[in-house]
Amino acid sequence: MVEVWARALLLGALIIGVARAAPSGEPATAGALRSAVETRPGPMSLRLCTGPAGGRYHQIGQRFAREIGATVLTELVVTGGSWESLDALYSDRCDAAIAQDDTYALRQVQRPKDARLHRAATLYPEHIYLVCDAAVPAAEMQSIPKGTRIHVDRPGSASHITWTLFRTLDPALSRLEVVEMDPAAAIQSLTIGGGPGCVFLVSGFGTRMLEVANARYGAALRLLPVTDRALH
Repeated sequence: MVEVWARALLLGALIIGVARAAPSGEPATAGALRSAVETRPGPMSLRLCTGPAGGRYHQIGQRFAREIGATVLTELVVTGGSWESLDALYSDRCDAAIAQDDTYALRQVQRPKDARLHRAATLYPEHIYLVCDAAVPAAEMQSIPKGTRIHVDRPGSASHITWTLFRTLDPALSRLEVVEMDPAAAIQSLTIGGGPGCVFLVSGFGTRMLEVANARYGAALRLLPVTDRALH
């Protein structure tokens, strides 16, 4: 299972901010961040939304704050996840945010009248994993039978946001029964019966959770390609 983890690739984590005009002669990406720290009164400062405390995005935010601390006072704003971070951008609680790319894509579909946000940088890629028990009679995501359980992490998580985007783009995915569950517990549940099912997971490459699942459950699980012609 380990050697075929990466079945689909998202753009991944981004630093984004509300679009602003760039100073003359600067690239738009640099101008957006410069505007965020220079247009507010007082010393140069930046309010950066990072998602939950202790999460990967928050850890990146802490490092970012240390790197620019000599010139820019950075306030890390903890949120419940990427969706709340974008809400905070629109409500002026933050100047920039570290957020999942699919979150912005979903907002563009659901709230097309929202102001455009500006991508300032891509931090790292994220991958989609579809971990199924061996009894699922399918060769790819598109062929999973109606009524099969798909375990997805809590609302607001990267996995839930991407799954919601997929269902928006391909309504045929509504044939699957969504069960909201912690992904580690969901993977374990696949090995103890209850009917065929899968876990839909968005994570960085080489996630420890899948290493442990492969070591513990081995042949009881398999990865399905995340292919669906309606998504391309």
